[in-house]
Amino acid sequence: MNTIKYCVSLAAMLCVGSAQAALLSIDWQAAGDNLITRDTATGLEWLDWAHTNNRSYSDVASKFGAGQEFEGFRYATRSELLTLYTDAGLSFPTMGAASNVAPAQAFTALFGLTFGSSPPNNGGVEALYDYSTSAGNHWVTAINHIDGLVQPDWFETADNFPISFAGSAIVRVGENNVPEPMSLTLAGIALAGLAASRMKRA
Repeated sequence: MNTIKYCVSLAAMLCVGSAQAALLSIDWQAAGDNLITRDTATGLEWLDWAHTNNRSYSDVASKFGAGQEFEGFRYATRSELLTLYTDAGLSFPTMGAASNVAPAQAFTALFGLTFGSSPPNNGGVEALYDYSTSAGNHWVTAINHIDGLVQPDWFETADNFPISFAGSAIVRVGENNVPEPMSLTLAGIALAGLAASRMKRA
């Protein structure tokens, strides 16, 4: 009976854990810097957007190589950005929504302010990401923590133009992340153990 309970509990934890998302603040280069936000649902680790404030797309992209400032990182895709917003509990696109205010404030607390100041004052976070509809340009996303504005495609700007109120949405795959296929394999093992236990009882 204990074996059956263990197998069912393990399978449940694995399935529930893979379906629920949490955004966790972790350290990057020094203890206590809290410059990384890990999305437990995707395994992606996001550098704080405020950390790259007022730097152009080209400048940041040139620092992704081995031994460079942002080694191991890359620009987030539009799909990854939208998934992050969903995992953060944000609805989008919207020019403002009361239901977005609390998650928007939590989001800016994690990723840092790139414009304005902390609540109750006006402010929020904006960032360049890997989405382009014209050569030599990329889009900027925006979140305002006062009115709940969330716009994945706020405006497009030249790659060599630094923006004083926007950082960069860059990501890396977390070192301790368990890939989704592995989670499914472990769940399968747990269920197989349950079936074996039932067969023994029969």
